[in-house]
Amino acid sequence: MWLVVVYCWFKIASDVMTVGANSAATELFPAALRTTMIGAQGITAAAFSMLAQVLIAALNRTARWTRERGSLPRIAWHSERRDLRTVHR
Repeated sequence: MWLVVVYCWFKIASDVMTVGANSAATELFPAALRTTMIGAQGITAAAFSMLAQVLIAALNRTARWTRERGSLPRIAWHSERRDLRTVHR
């Protein structure tokens, strides 16, 4: 029962905040600025979506490397090797 009450409370609070934010944005900012803000948000969302895909691919490659070879490659520090090549264990 308490879970339903908490969910309803957060849902109502979320809706109130959404209405308040939309009203404040509509009243405080001119249309041209709102459009610019929405465009910037769209471009930022697209950029971070691509970044997320790159990170997912990197994690997948790491998982595949571990599955095939049993351990990850170790990058030697500058003090250990001068050429900074990948050193396999």
